[in-house]
Amino acid sequence: MKLPSGFFIDGKWLQPEGRKTEAVINPATLDTIGEVLCVEEKDVEKAIQSAQKALSSWRKIGGHERALYLRKIEKLIKERVDEYAKVLVRENGKSFAEAKGEILYGASYFDVYAGEAQRIKGEHYTISPDVEVRLSPEPIGVVAAITPWNFPQAMLARKMAAALAAGCTMVAKPDNQTPFSALLLAEICKDAGLPSGVFNVVTGDAPKIGKILMSSPTVKKMSFTGSTRVGKILAEQSAENLKKLSLELGGNAPFIVFEDADLEAAVEGAMASKYRNSGQTCVCTNRFFVHKSVSEKFIDLFAKKIEELKMGNGLEKDTKIGPLINKAACEKIEELVKDAKDKGATLTEVNLSTQEKGYFMSPKILKSVTKEARIFSEEIFGPVSAVYEFSTEEEAIKLANSTNYGLASYFFTKDAKRIHRVRDALAYGMVGVNHGRVSSAWAPFGGVKESGYGKEGGAQGLKEYQVEKMSMEKID
Repeated sequence: MKLPSGFFIDGKWLQPEGRKTEAVINPATLDTIGEVLCVEEKDVEKAIQSAQKALSSWRKIGGHERALYLRKIEKLIKERVDEYAKVLVRENGKSFAEAKGEILYGASYFDVYAGEAQRIKGEHYTISPDVEVRLSPEPIGVVAAITPWNFPQAMLARKMAAALAAGCTMVAKPDNQTPFSALLLAEICKDAGLPSGVFNVVTGDAPKIGKILMSSPTVKKMSFTGSTRVGKILAEQSAENLKKLSLELGGNAPFIVFEDADLEAAVEGAMASKYRNSGQTCVCTNRFFVHKSVSEKFIDLFAKKIEELKMGNGLEKDTKIGPLINKAACEKIEELVKDAKDKGATLTEVNLSTQEKGYFMSPKILKSVTKEARIFSEEIFGPVSAVYEFSTEEEAIKLANSTNYGLASYFFTKDAKRIHRVRDALAYGMVGVNHGRVSSAWAPFGGVKESGYGKEGGAQGLKEYQVEKMSMEKID
C-alpha cells in the first residue's frame, strides 16, 4: 500500500517545500521503507492554530455525536487492520500477529471512549436551603501527544480516543522511527469525516517540536509516553504556563515467583510480560525474583519455552520475535550483559537463528545477578532476563521495591493471604497477580515514583482531559 507522507493539519495533507526528511528503516531488513518530513516551527504553530479553531465547535457537540465519530474510526481501523499491521511490522519490526494485536488493542480504546463520551455528566447538590452547587466537567482544551516507537499505534489511540471523547482537540507527534502508524490513523480520521482540525499530526525533531508545544499557551495539556529523562524535561518546561501533564515513563518491573506458585502458569506469565515486542516495552519484566527452592526448575521451564520462539522478519509465517529497533538498542543490551557478567552473573543464551541482516538479538538469561550490576537498576528494553534468588517474602518485596521506578509489577502465588499482603506492599501503579499482563482499554494504566503520573484507559483516562467547573447558585 502507498504510505502517507507529509503533515496532517486542518484535515489536509501538507508537503511544504524545503523541509528536511529522514529515512524510516525496517529494523529487520535494514531497508528504507519511506521518508518522514521534518516540520519547522511555523508548521507546528499552524497545527496548534488549527486545533484551537476546531475546539470551539468540537467541545460544544454532544457526547453522543462525538461517540459516533469514535465508532466510525474504530470500524475503519478494524476493516484495515491487516494492511495497517503490515506497515507497522515494517517500521517497528514486531511480528505480524503482534502488530495486528496492537492495532486491534488501539481500536478498543475508541470503543471504550465512545461509551464514556455518552456518560459524561456533572452533579449538583444543595449546601443550604437557598444555595445549590453544580459541578460541570469541561474539556481542558487543545492537547498535545508525544508517542513512542514501541507501540506507535496503540499509544496514540489511547491518548487520542480519550481526548476526543472529552471534547478536546489534539496535535500529535509520533516517533520518527515509526511515523506511519500515526499518519495512517490520521488517514482514517479523514475518511471517517472527523471535522478538520480536531486531530493533527506533525513529524520531525522531537526536542524542537516538544519545546514549541510546551511553550504554547494555547496547548493546555501534554500527554507523553517515553523515557523518564525526557519526562523530567517536559515537567520543567510545563512550569512556564502550568501546563497539565500525563507522563507514562520508564519502568523496572519485578516478577516474583514464590515457592508455592504454579510454575507452568508463572512461565506463561513470564513469556507474556517479557517477550512482547522483543522485550521492548515499559511494562516488560526486568528483574525476575525466584524463590531459591524453585529457581532451577523455573529457569529450565522458562528456557525451554523461549526455545520455541521463532525469530525473524515479522512478515514471515510463525515469527514470534523480531529485531530490536536500532543498532544503539543492541549495543546497550551488550553493555548491560557484559557489566552483569563482570560482576559475577552467568549467561545462558538461547540461540534463535535467522537469515535476516537486521538488528536481531537472541534471548538471554542471566543467573546469579548481583544488585551492583547496572541491569538491576536500569531499564533493559530487550530480550534479556535477569534472575535473582530470594529466601523470604519480605526479602522479595524489598528487592522488588528497590528502584526509583514504579510502573508495572507481577507476582505468582497460590496463597490467598499472601496475594493481599504482596499486592499492597508493592510500590507500583499496576500489579499483575498470577497474570503476565496489566493493560486493557477498560482499566487505568499508569505508574508512580519516577514512572510518571496520570492515568490512561478506563473512566479515569477521560478525566485527564477534563477540568471541573463549580458554580454556586442562589435559589429564589
